[in-house]
Amino acid sequence: MIDALFWGEVPNAAYALLGTIFTGLLAWTAGPRIAQYLGPQIGAVAKGIGDAVKQPRRPDLLDNDPKFRENDEK
Repeated sequence: MIDALFWGEVPNAAYALLGTIFTGLLAWTAGPRIAQYLGPQIGAVAKGIGDAVKQPRRPDLLDNDPKFRENDEK
């Protein structure tokens, strides 16, 4: 592959094959670790969306309230 870079053209199919192999190896080696970290995060986001759909509520303090002033967090 390296010699083809210097003395000839490499077909696109060769790069596609190498990319596919690399992606497969990366998913095989890093997949469980990534799932370990991202799984709970995705679950928390899904739970938040589900709770918002089931029980929508307005915030206690709205920015468009006439009584609201900048830096007036209480």
